[in-house]
Amino acid sequence: MFFTFSVTFRKITTVTCLIICDALTIDYPSGNHFPKPYSCYGDVCNANSSAEFCDVVYRLCRPCEDVKNDCFSRMMTYNCTEFCYERRYLLDTEQLRVSGCMVPSAPEHGSYDVDTTHVAYQTPLKVTCDKGYSLKNEDQYTCSNFSVWTGCFPVCEASDNSVVIHVVLTVILLIVVVMCGVAVIMFRRRCSRKAVLTGQQQEQAQTFISN
Repeated sequence: MFFTFSVTFRKITTVTCLIICDALTIDYPSGNHFPKPYSCYGDVCNANSSAEFCDVVYRLCRPCEDVKNDCFSRMMTYNCTEFCYERRYLLDTEQLRVSGCMVPSAPEHGSYDVDTTHVAYQTPLKVTCDKGYSLKNEDQYTCSNFSVWTGCFPVCEASDNSVVIHVVLTVILLIVVVMCGVAVIMFRRRCSRKAVLTGQQQEQAQTFISN
């Protein structure tokens, strides 16, 4: 009698345990395969994403983007370490992309409209050519991504009127040089003739005195 009761009690206990265990394991998450917000699986999220962490207060999986300002502080969660490093890399890259450009040397016979050595991102350089010169190309020289200048480097070339003026001045200068050279040669010849005449006069004077 007692043996039969013991066996029956064991069966009831076993069945009861199975029922309780099944009830506890039904819909128990094996990872975050549920619609957001996910329930934490212990202290683990990140089953489908590398940018999630388990909120210790609400016990829900949250994206690391929600706490991006905690990166590299004492509040940063371990599961968001990779996210934080990737975010820092993207921020640093973006900062380099728009960091601006160093102003190059001004073109010959021209000057820029800026008086600094560094300009901001997407700043065009405006060139003012000296008097008698004009800008050869109209394409703007612009500061672009990663401190690279795009467009054609500005060139100041002599205008048509300036070329004519330079040619006329050059011809006049050559004429003046030639005239000066002719004048010098004639002056030297005249001086040499005077020297010859002076020598003949001295010889005649000495001959007259001796007679």
